[in-house]
Amino acid sequence: MILNFNLNEYCFFRFIKTNKINFRNHFLKKQYSIVKKIYSIFEFNLNVLYLTFMKLSTFSAKWLMNYYPPLLFNRVVIKRISKDYKEVDVVIKKSFLNKNLQGTIFGGTIFSAADPFYAMMYWQHFNLEGIKCEAWLKSAEIEYLKPGNSNLYLYFRLTDNDIEEARNAMKEKGKFEKLHTLNICNIKGEQISRVKTLVYLRIARGKSKGVF
Repeated sequence: MILNFNLNEYCFFRFIKTNKINFRNHFLKKQYSIVKKIYSIFEFNLNVLYLTFMKLSTFSAKWLMNYYPPLLFNRVVIKRISKDYKEVDVVIKKSFLNKNLQGTIFGGTIFSAADPFYAMMYWQHFNLEGIKCEAWLKSAEIEYLKPGNSNLYLYFRLTDNDIEEARNAMKEKGKFEKLHTLNICNIKGEQISRVKTLVYLRIARGKSKGVF
């Protein structure tokens, strides 16, 4: 009985050792498939909302973007969106998820926080006016001035002149480009980064300039 038990035990641990890599790979593949499914659900929902529910309430836009994985896992949080989409307040929360080797906020996180908002603001503001347009960030440039040692704050603003300029350009040419400069500050109000973003708008496909 003792010999039989030890032999079974030996065979069991031998099996585990031989298949250790396979078990690990299976576990990682399972984790990856779960994350991929979650991301695909968010991506599908955002695409459906983009195509079907073009006009979003500020509550819906805030909720969707706060739970959008590229922003969620970078700890980028939308705090406020004005009803006319001309103002958006964003905070990057310092976390173990976005810290670099020096313990400050990763530069890619700062860049990603500056990425989508100006385009979204133009897009949704014109949707409120009944003007269907498409918006992208065409290019961006970032300058890091100081390390991000605390939460960081981003205040996106569109002026009446910005909106009027965009409306006139799309009416005349069907498209519009505008360079915006954003200053990113820490909790003390010190500027730690400067981002320049070039926003591109055009009349939505299938629509004409007669929508104005």
